Amino acid sequence: QITEKNNLLKNFASRLSIKTVATDLIGTRFSAWKITSEAIKDKPLLGWGPENFYIGFEKYYDPAFSNLQRLWWDRPHNIFLDITVNSGIISLFFYIAFWIALLWQLQKFKRKQGDSKYTYLAHGLQIIFIGYLVALFFNFDSFPTHLISFFFIGYAFYLMSCQEEKITIYPAQNKYLNKKPALVAFLLLIFFFLWIWNIKPLYLNEQISYAKNLTGPKRCDKALLIMSDVWQKSNILKSYAALRYSDFLKNCAPADPEEEINYATKGLSALKTSSVFQPKFTRTWLFMGSFANILAAREENKENKKKLLLEARNYLEKSLKLSPKRQEIIIEMEKNYLLAEDYQAMKKLAYDCIKIDSSQGICYWYLGIAEIFLGDQENGKKHIEESKEKNYNNPAYLQLGVAYISQKNYKDAAEAYHMLIAIYPENANYHAVMAYLSKEIGDYGRAGAEALEVFKLQPNNKEAVKFLESLLGLKANDISLHTSLVYIYKQLGEEKKAKQELLTIKSIYLQLIANRYNVSINHFNLAGVLKELGEYEKAYQEALLAEKLDPSFNFNNDVSNFINSLPGDYWDRYLKREK
Repeated sequence: QITEKNNLLKNFASRLSIKTVATDLIGTRFSAWKITSEAIKDKPLLGWGPENFYIGFEKYYDPAFSNLQRLWWDRPHNIFLDITVNSGIISLFFYIAFWIALLWQLQKFKRKQGDSKYTYLAHGLQIIFIGYLVALFFNFDSFPTHLISFFFIGYAFYLMSCQEEKITIYPAQNKYLNKKPALVAFLLLIFFFLWIWNIKPLYLNEQISYAKNLTGPKRCDKALLIMSDVWQKSNILKSYAALRYSDFLKNCAPADPEEEINYATKGLSALKTSSVFQPKFTRTWLFMGSFANILAAREENKENKKKLLLEARNYLEKSLKLSPKRQEIIIEMEKNYLLAEDYQAMKKLAYDCIKIDSSQGICYWYLGIAEIFLGDQENGKKHIEESKEKNYNNPAYLQLGVAYISQKNYKDAAEAYHMLIAIYPENANYHAVMAYLSKEIGDYGRAGAEALEVFKLQPNNKEAVKFLESLLGLKANDISLHTSLVYIYKQLGEEKKAKQELLTIKSIYLQLIANRYNVSINHFNLAGVLKELGEYEKAYQEALLAEKLDPSFNFNNDVSNFINSLPGDYWDRYLKREK
């Protein structure tokens, strides 16, 4: 209860909960250790090389292991596996031998000392080292742990040697360094080394962290400006900085769709440089393929589009070679074939994706999309639903809508675009397509409403007016269509046309009232039209009639609010009538 009231304590409590620890250990780390063990079997003697763990991990990565989907690892989170996979079994032997020897020497030291303060100090050091190794069994060494461990290792050596006879050893005289020019040159060399390999990378990493914080509150412009400068000056961090830069570009693109091509071009350029420095990093090639796909999707020239798709495919194939079971790569390949309209290849890849890990809903989504494009709508729809059942919560409704349109299934396409508009209500193109689909399925009211939205988003779009006029040719008495035209004509300053549409609406309501006089809503709506035409007395009388036919209007304040909005003394007349 105390931790729930404090965000900092809540974070600690959550991290230390039994459920979190169990999931972290059994569900995540143990799975990563299995993959690490496969990488060790591949190169057991000398390992994959320092800082090269990710190469072996990606080669044997398997998303079927629990909680490993979409995670990128550069450490196995176990010091013994870390040493073995990076440097081989021989290094592990020396590492373990060092600790055994140190602990054994401290034990021998305790026996010699008997019951003294040095015995307790040695015992405390043994506890520290054992605790250190137990902690690193589930983690990896870093600067803070190195700092602590080296200090206490040094203290252990001091403690074990403090009872021995001391011998003073004087360092040899270096005459060369006694010369001032040589000393200055040496100091400059040290300073240069520290600047290039320590201080500058530390500062650049701080800038990267700062830029990352800016992307959260939608301040992408400043974040990208910082990162553009950082990755070009990053020297030894070139590969890492370019990858982070591309991360920011991908995250910022949805907030500014108009800049998507520009972002993709910059990201691809940065990653091409990164791939030279770090050619074995899976994510570099995956992101390059993704950016190339984006450029291909926006390319209008068929030949250029074909070249970009082939380029993207080459990047993705390199990525897949490094990590054969990364489903993210397969999904990006499917997008590539979708753009190339090779639906058979797309379908085959979807089954490969399912074969790797059948619990991933996104694999079924792309299988369904491919099947719909191929004309198998029954199975396609089934697999689309199956993807949602398997918790695929970010479906690309645009792909689904286009797939159904290709099969002239406008009803299902309209449902896809309905979901798309709910996510992107400011996209005029989606509203325009929805208007067309609604017209095709006979929902003229929805078609008119969508055309009106297009006009509101794009006031200079004259096609919206033509579209509404064409709808009236199909359903001349649809009041919503005439109402939409009234709004548009007024916005365009065409008052005569607006008045003509209002007169048409008035005529339709009079006809409805003639057929069914007691329907109060028709009288009330007619009152609104009469108000727009300036016929205030008639509007007032129609509003009163609506209230008389259905007293609930007065309860909802509809009539009273309407009469209050009329110019002149109609509100006073209404109040006197009430009395």
